[in-house]
Amino acid sequence: MTGYKTSFVIMFGLVLLGCGPSPEKISEFATSSMQQKFDTDPQFKEFGLKVIRVQVVKESDNRFQGIASIQHEGATHEVPVQITGSNDGIIWKIEPGALMFVAQKEFQKLQKALQ
Repeated sequence: MTGYKTSFVIMFGLVLLGCGPSPEKISEFATSSMQQKFDTDPQFKEFGLKVIRVQVVKESDNRFQGIASIQHEGATHEVPVQITGSNDGIIWKIEPGALMFVAQKEFQKLQKALQ
């Protein structure tokens, strides 16, 4: 897993009306954006990560805190996500180490193969 990154910033366009995106819309777009990243990024697509949902709570006008439920090899992991959203798009970030469960699983497979 050379070059394994655990911090991401993705811009994802939103087409929203009104004074700002609701937590529900932010949740939908964060879920979609994260899944797209995991499906297309060469660093992640081989691991079959599935974003089940992103639960979002509004922190301030355009800042949200979230918990992403990510499924990997039959287990669901809860990952904290920081989200900034506006009518123009969202930016989400996962802190370094939040996807360590992927590396741990790969290490376990390697250990088992060596035995």
